[in-house]
Parts: sequence; C-alpha cells; structure tokens
Amino acid sequence: MTKRLLPLIALISLCAVAGAQPWAEFKAREAGFGIKFPTKPKTEESKPGDPKGVVTLTSIIGDEVYLVAYNDLPDFDGALPAIPGLLETSKNGFAEGFGGKVVSEQKIKLGPLDALEVMVRDPGGLHARGRIYIIGRRLYQTFVFNPTSNANDVNAKRFLDSFRLLGPADAG
Repeated sequence: MTKRLLPLIALISLCAVAGAQPWAEFKAREAGFGIKFPTKPKTEESKPGDPKGVVTLTSIIGDEVYLVAYNDLPDFDGALPAIPGLLETSKNGFAEGFGGKVVSEQKIKLGPLDALEVMVRDPGGLHARGRIYIIGRRLYQTFVFNPTSNANDVNAKRFLDSFRLLGPADAG
C-alpha cells in the first residue's frame, strides 16, 4: 500500500511546489529600502514630483494585499525626541483612514531605530498588520491586509520581516 501512495504523495508535493509564488526582493534604491514581495509590486505616486506626495507599492495574492507606502516629511527636522509622537500620529492616521480600530501595538526596532508594529481591524472583518518607521525625514509604512482569520499569517510575517535599509553594497 505504501508503494502505491508514494507516487501520489510525490505528485501532490510537486504540484504544491509548482504553485508556490516565488518571493523576490524589490529594491527601491531612490527610497533607500528593500523588501520581499510575493509578486512584482505595482508602483503609484499620489502627487508626482511633489515632495509631500506618497509613493505606494502593492502586490495582491488571493485575498491578501501587501503594501509599502513612503513619503518625505519636509516639515520634520529629524529630531529623535519627536519620533515617538510622529509614530503615534501615523498610527492613528492609518487606523482612521482604514476605517478601523487599533487592536494592538508594540514598540519595535529596526537596528537602533525606534518603530511601531500595529494591528488594525475594520468592522467588516478586514485586518491590517503593519510596521511604521521614521528614518531621517522619511516615513515608511509596511502593511498586509487580509481577512481577520489570517491575522498572524506566516506570509505577513515574512513580508514585514523582510523590510531593510539599503547600504552601499546595494548600489548598482
């Protein structure tokens, strides 16, 4: 019986591997970061050429949306003591714009830099898990949107954990 099941198991395994989405790092050199997306992201600019414009990168797989948004903060002087307040303002602005409620938040670090991880849920059952960073005079937000039942999805963690700042070795 085991000998008869082995080809079936091998076929199922092969189909699962063939259907898996290849994750690849996307490097936004002009914005100074890299992050792994499940598919090539679509890039949009809210106000092309405007220093206050927001750039978004999105990738959609099934019922999950992977998003990075970044924009410059021209009125921010880069003072480290102001960062916790800016993170708080960004978190609240995101939750309000999403139409949801912050259900958890945790202070985190990106190297030596303070950041914030948040979970937001809307009344319809959509869930957003993300991280907010302020690096220099730039705000970065990485979020995964999915049904609440997938709130701690391994792909969400994979995406969020892959965000990194690019260094000199990444040039070119």
